[in-house]
Amino acid sequence: MPKKKKTQRQHKPKCYISGKISGLDFAEVKEKFARAEKEVRALGYIPINPLKNGVKTEAWGDHLTKDIADLNCGQAVYFLTDWEDSDGAKIEHIFSANSKKKMIYQPKTQKQ
Repeated sequence: MPKKKKTQRQHKPKCYISGKISGLDFAEVKEKFARAEKEVRALGYIPINPLKNGVKTEAWGDHLTKDIADLNCGQAVYFLTDWEDSDGAKIEHIFSANSKKKMIYQPKTQKQ
């Protein structure tokens, strides 16, 4: 009986998207993160969008807790140009650095 060839599936690495959400118009935030998903895919990653984290409450702490867990599942983090204006994204930045995640910064020329 001939041996079956082992097919090695290539799994793309995941990349969490970090940027300002709170205090902004939600329609604009959705557009911004949708654009970022495309940018992350173009870099060869599967995007992890925090707007799609499944949390049903408005509670900031609930979202941040889930976001950190999602970020931790990825190999990289894509920081949008406005990340420094967000308390949550600053926490994600510290976590990423201490977790030795690959940190990618959106070019300043990208439209927000």
